[in-house]
Amino acid sequence: MLLGLADASNRAGDAAAARDAYLRAAALARRLGDADALASAAIGRHELGEPSGLSHAEPIALLEEAAAAVTAAGGARLPVVYACLARDLYHSWEHEHLARAAALADRAVDLAREQGDPAVLARCLLAVHDTSWRPGSAARRLPVVEEILTLATLDRRP
Repeated sequence: MLLGLADASNRAGDAAAARDAYLRAAALARRLGDADALASAAIGRHELGEPSGLSHAEPIALLEEAAAAVTAAGGARLPVVYACLARDLYHSWEHEHLARAAALADRAVDLAREQGDPAVLARCLLAVHDTSWRPGSAARRLPVVEEILTLATLDRRP
């Protein structure tokens, strides 16, 4: 219910209420040992973003905790958690995070390719695109964007 409340608050434009609900959901998931719910809370918190100039420490810490929990539980959410973590690390603009962000994004793509889910793969490719963004990087990013577009236009009818 807390995850639903967080999502509804976010859709209603109340980022502060959404943030609070995601953090409450994470605390409850932590107490229950529910790695999947923790991952959902961490991913949702990541998707809220950070206003310009604010620290990414909170979503980074939550995503790192979720990655450890999902890894221990053997959950399938790891590629998305890694992709979100990579994006938050990169957008923190802390120099020591940049190389780790790129490596996590690449690992997320590898895991997503193994899973074979086009939506998960597209999300992970977005992390590769984001962590590659710098002057002169268009040649690296263009094939990533083309693959995302290909995935987005796949015919999903049975």
